[in-house]
Amino acid sequence: MRKEIEDLFIKEMGFALVVEELIAAKKPVIGHNMIYDVIYLYNQFVDDLPETYPEFIQKWYSLFPLVYDNKVLSSAAEYFGRTDLGKVYDKCLNDERIKGSGMRIVFDIENGFTRYEGSE
Repeated sequence: MRKEIEDLFIKEMGFALVVEELIAAKKPVIGHNMIYDVIYLYNQFVDDLPETYPEFIQKWYSLFPLVYDNKVLSSAAEYFGRTDLGKVYDKCLNDERIKGSGMRIVFDIENGFTRYEGSE
């Protein structure tokens, strides 16, 4: 009976358990053009959205202190031109200035995510 209750709890909690683990781990959250994703995640799995943006940011960063948005970073760099993910990816792989810098960029795709292999 206890196992059935635990299984039901995990099934009902679903992605909320993943969000709890992310909050506890304090690992970087990395995405691309992710402001709507951040707002949705907070509103659905953490709490109601605060009344003001500054309040939201304060609460968000208390839970997720390291957030990197590739779109924001590539826009701020003013080096990439177009900042859609495919173009940034291509530039990182093929640009001679990046290749010649000694910096090695490796894109690792986890097993099971074959849909992304060989694509932008």
